[in-house]
Amino acid sequence: MQKDNSTANLNILDLLTRAAVFRTLAYGFAYPVAGFEEKMQARFLLIEMPLRIQCNSPPMDTALQMAYSAWENVDHAVLKNEYLRLFVDNSSIDLYETAYGDGASEMGCPSELADIRDFYHAFGFEVASQGLDFSDNLLAELEFYSLLLVKQSYAYTHGWTAQAEITEQAAKLFLERHLGRWVGTIVKSIRAQNALSPYCEHSKALAICVDLECQRLGAYPVPLQAHSQNDMRSLENFSDSRVAVFQRISH
Repeated sequence: MQKDNSTANLNILDLLTRAAVFRTLAYGFAYPVAGFEEKMQARFLLIEMPLRIQCNSPPMDTALQMAYSAWENVDHAVLKNEYLRLFVDNSSIDLYETAYGDGASEMGCPSELADIRDFYHAFGFEVASQGLDFSDNLLAELEFYSLLLVKQSYAYTHGWTAQAEITEQAAKLFLERHLGRWVGTIVKSIRAQNALSPYCEHSKALAICVDLECQRLGAYPVPLQAHSQNDMRSLENFSDSRVAVFQRISH
């Protein structure tokens, strides 16, 4: 019995550590307000030791270490300008899932957004908005995935095996139908723009962590392609709203 309890506790801590990793990854794509770089480093330091002890994943550890190092000694003004260049002024990198694949079509966007909202509603997750739908924002999807891991660990803590299994299945499906499908495209786009080291390494760490989660859960997402220049989403109209919501999330 003691062995079973010990195994269960390790599983719980593993899930909580992974949840913290995905929250840290989400934060890296928030709008860089004052003090952002220091907060990023602090977040990485908080997960460093638990990651090595609990997850036992050298590829994840190495990727996150590279990302942490990239956030050191970054000039805030330069970082802010780079963020705007990559994610606001540049039409080739979009932080919204429905800008990719079929989601960029007139018929695909509402369907994809509805499916994402159904996931959120089922687990009590809400996304802040300003009259616009930010459900498919990368930060929101990463935060939601983190929440699923927390909820699964909570279920195991209370011995709710059925609920834990349901949550794990939801995490697998969310990777297959959403998060796991477009992360790789974002990484390729960021590399193609010769992004500064923080965003280049952070996005690479994101792709590696998502891929490892897919392997862990047996998820097989079909990658989405980058959007075309005829994307239905108007970046000019969305720019101000994106900056505003990122500022709120950053706090």
